Amino acid sequence: MTDKKSVAVRVFGQKYSIVSSEKPATTLGYAKHVNTVMQQISKSSGVNDTSRVAILALLQIVHELSTLKKQLDDGVNEYNQYKDSLTKLLSEIDKTIEEEGI
Repeated sequence: MTDKKSVAVRVFGQKYSIVSSEKPATTLGYAKHVNTVMQQISKSSGVNDTSRVAILALLQIVHELSTLKKQLDDGVNEYNQYKDSLTKLLSEIDKTIEEEGI
């Protein structure tokens, strides 16, 4: 069973108590990122309604996550292509060595 800890965080001027199995520093880092995004959105849009800013921040953070996931997927696909190419090359080398009796 995972040990859960309560961490006090402040996001967009509001204090929240978050119960999580994450390390407290990790939870604080998440809250800091959410707060930063919300502050930037509020400043750039002039919107101060917490609910509206929170929804806009959520959309921004999901966009960031989606972009990173696509980059990761692209990297995995590229890795698999290189791996397949190297596997074929090694197979050809093994076949040549066997045929030549080296």
